[in-house]
Amino acid sequence: MDVREAIEMGRVLCYYQPVINLRTREISHYEALARIRNHKGDIVSPAYFLEDIKGTFIYTRFVKEIIRINVELLSKNKDIEVSINLIPTDITDETVLSELEAIDRKLRKRMLLEITEVEGIPSFEHMKNSVSRLRKLGYRICIDDFGAGYSNLINITQMRVDYLKIDGSIIKDITKNMTSRLLTKTITSFCKEVGIKVVAEYVENEAILKTLIELGVDYGQGYYFSEPKPM
Repeated sequence: MDVREAIEMGRVLCYYQPVINLRTREISHYEALARIRNHKGDIVSPAYFLEDIKGTFIYTRFVKEIIRINVELLSKNKDIEVSINLIPTDITDETVLSELEAIDRKLRKRMLLEITEVEGIPSFEHMKNSVSRLRKLGYRICIDDFGAGYSNLINITQMRVDYLKIDGSIIKDITKNMTSRLLTKTITSFCKEVGIKVVAEYVENEAILKTLIELGVDYGQGYYFSEPKPM
């Protein structure tokens, strides 16, 4: 996959999946999921190319292109909010930070930043400072994929994030695995105490949805509501 060519030829795009308020059943915002259209016209997921470009100039260009696409979307659609996925090295990269700083403040308030792969970051203090800087700019911060690895709730609270998204590997088993249910309940209870909203991925059926509502989870997303689609 030639990512540089895709960027230059305008073949980078996003599909969008709604995040639902489980109390009101209304759409809170949409998660922007990056895609590339290859030269045959097929839609390609980042799973097939992202690892190969991480740490390169092409990766930074790709991230900035995703930001640009969503700024354009927000500018044209005044009544929606979107979240975009970043990794810790994105928010500690001055070129990416400058890109985010240059966005109009009114649009920043409608763009959430989902930070993935929090564990194992080179400098937690550096990341915490970047999160603080972004929150002062008006961005809301969500920690993505929480529970996928060794997760530290204390670090999360120190960063003063707004949302925490529980990984789908936990949610998909929540109706038949007591450990998954207990973990979700514990995370949700803790987050309520410190003022963090909880989002659950992988809401695939009515049984999972009912369990999440019972446990007090705030938001959900998954194929039960909608698959990712172009907007």
